[in-house]
Amino acid sequence: MLADWAAAGAPDDARPDVLAEWAGGHEQFANEVMEMAMEPGADHRIALGAFCTRNESKPYRRNQSGWALLCVLTGQGELWQAFDPDGSLLGEADRFLLGRPAHRAALREALEEVDISADVMRTVLVSRRRISEMPADELEYLVRRGVTPDDPMGQACFFALTGQTEQRQAVDPDGALLAAAYQDATENGRAALQKAMERDAVVDAVRVVADGGQQIANITNAERKYLMGLLRDRRDWAALWRLALDLPVANAARAVRLMDPQWRPAAQRDRELFSLLAEIRPADIRQARKAMDQSQVVHLEVPGKVRAGALSDDARRVALWTHDSRPVGNNVWPEAPSPGTISIHSLPDGALLARHAATMWQEAFLAYSGGTLTAFTVRHSRPSQEAWLYHCPEDGRPMELTHHDEHTAEHGAIAMAAFQDGLVTARLGNAVGFHDSTGREVATTRYGDPFTLQWTDYPSGYSSTVASITVDQQSGRIAVMRDHYGVLLDGEKRTQHTIPLVGRLERPISWHGICLRGGGHLVVADTSGLERWHLTSSFERSYWSRGADVTRSMRPGAWDVTWIRARDEICYKSATSGAANVHYVKGAGLRPVEAGGELTGKEATVLFGSAGATCHAIGGDGYADIAVGEYQAVGMLADSPQAAWQPDDLRTIAAAGRLTTSHHHPAQPLYRLVRSCMEHRFSDDEADIAR
Repeated sequence: MLADWAAAGAPDDARPDVLAEWAGGHEQFANEVMEMAMEPGADHRIALGAFCTRNESKPYRRNQSGWALLCVLTGQGELWQAFDPDGSLLGEADRFLLGRPAHRAALREALEEVDISADVMRTVLVSRRRISEMPADELEYLVRRGVTPDDPMGQACFFALTGQTEQRQAVDPDGALLAAAYQDATENGRAALQKAMERDAVVDAVRVVADGGQQIANITNAERKYLMGLLRDRRDWAALWRLALDLPVANAARAVRLMDPQWRPAAQRDRELFSLLAEIRPADIRQARKAMDQSQVVHLEVPGKVRAGALSDDARRVALWTHDSRPVGNNVWPEAPSPGTISIHSLPDGALLARHAATMWQEAFLAYSGGTLTAFTVRHSRPSQEAWLYHCPEDGRPMELTHHDEHTAEHGAIAMAAFQDGLVTARLGNAVGFHDSTGREVATTRYGDPFTLQWTDYPSGYSSTVASITVDQQSGRIAVMRDHYGVLLDGEKRTQHTIPLVGRLERPISWHGICLRGGGHLVVADTSGLERWHLTSSFERSYWSRGADVTRSMRPGAWDVTWIRARDEICYKSATSGAANVHYVKGAGLRPVEAGGELTGKEATVLFGSAGATCHAIGGDGYADIAVGEYQAVGMLADSPQAAWQPDDLRTIAAAGRLTTSHHHPAQPLYRLVRSCMEHRFSDDEADIAR
């Protein structure tokens, strides 16, 4: 229809419905007219131009930008300028054409025939556009027309992309504006800026990519390789050396190998570290890094059956809570308290440090917060229930009761875990308790909906005394499981009155154990198997969502579960009794680890890991096996940028040195390199404090 109408000269009297369609705001028709105007050929453009001339009335608002575009494309510049003097409507149409380079080229050609100011041209082609996303032909067009962005950040980006080094230096002498533009750019925009910096020998590329150095610990591996290659090509060895001191040690060694063999840093302490980095071979780094993920198993004999355990994050301590008597009848624990013993051992030698007589009720928990051990036990009975927290010294002093709850209270504690430099307890109602490292209560906080700030109501039965709580120490997130629900809480953002709820299970689950794999994945061991739940966004709220491909079916199911951070593996204990029941899985699909793990094939009554997921252990009848990775925590430091290291990480280095049983361990070359880099990075005063 449109082709015939345009061929006839676009007469209004022949097609009166055409003008009605256009002015009536029918989007499909407007798009068809626009497509025709952008096609090559003069005849139909002349006809459409005549149509514009005869029909000067403004169309409805939804088609005004299209009307402006049609006028310019058909040579009716005066008509366009009459109702769009500042070019804002044509600018809207230009943004509509993003991703359609041929159509945008047609618009630029049409603008060549229109006499407009640089300000209007800027409004049409530049305003509200990311300069870094513009293709080269558009940038060349703007340079030819003398049009530049009006904001300083856009100007710095524009001058860099168009090779105008002097102009860029004039508006951005220190590179701060270009760094801001780089951080704001998409992946394609960043790639364009990287190419531009290869042509500009003056710009400080490290400052730009790392946002003035503030993001040096967060740049990608591809950006690291780019910066190393750029500085090598510039032969800027001093800058490459400064960069190397912020990169992961493997990248640092590679950066040193890129340098001129005759170059050395000026400072003596720098030259010593430079030599170490230059001497180590890439194959040695790879072999040592692989060896760091391996563990040795320490076997301990203990009195009674292990019911609970705790490991310190530095793998130097293990605490075991054992029953001194057997259950009666059909595995039913008596109503009266059961005698128990808490044994504290050093690792890896297994030496006994302390032993405490400790009454054990139906639920028992141990947790290390830093170097402090806390014991927690809960009595379930009718009509009242109780909980006790004890501080357990390692120097021979008796245990100290630091918190006691009557469960008839509104928010009585029913489960415990380590949290940062203290402890956290799951409580009756929608509440979480925070304690110092010895167990003394600091605050009780309810969790509520983060959008309404109202307390969340859960199905009847939420006051059940059964609960489990786990923490991801790095993100500060807390997961709580109850009989009828599971929630994820943001412990970092808690206030005096509430702790935000950021995730919720979509259905009740029959769980036996839980662990957090980072801050966004919850692994649940239940009667049907092992499940990984992850956070997904659903409108305004985030829920835990289970993928169909991540459930590992096991009969008769799974019980305890823990995460091994260094290898990103999950260790779980199946419900099978009287046989090997410790297994390892890996990845989003919870695939079995082919080579198994340190404790594969063993039988356990309890499985537990350290608060920071650095080591794990099992306990059984009269024994405990602890998988001690002397170098696993060091391996994590080796993988992270040196810029992300903290003085307190020297504790990890020192602890690994004390745990080491052989100086011929294959991980030693990388361990010595990480230690040297860390000692170089931090002053002696800081090192003394950290130790």
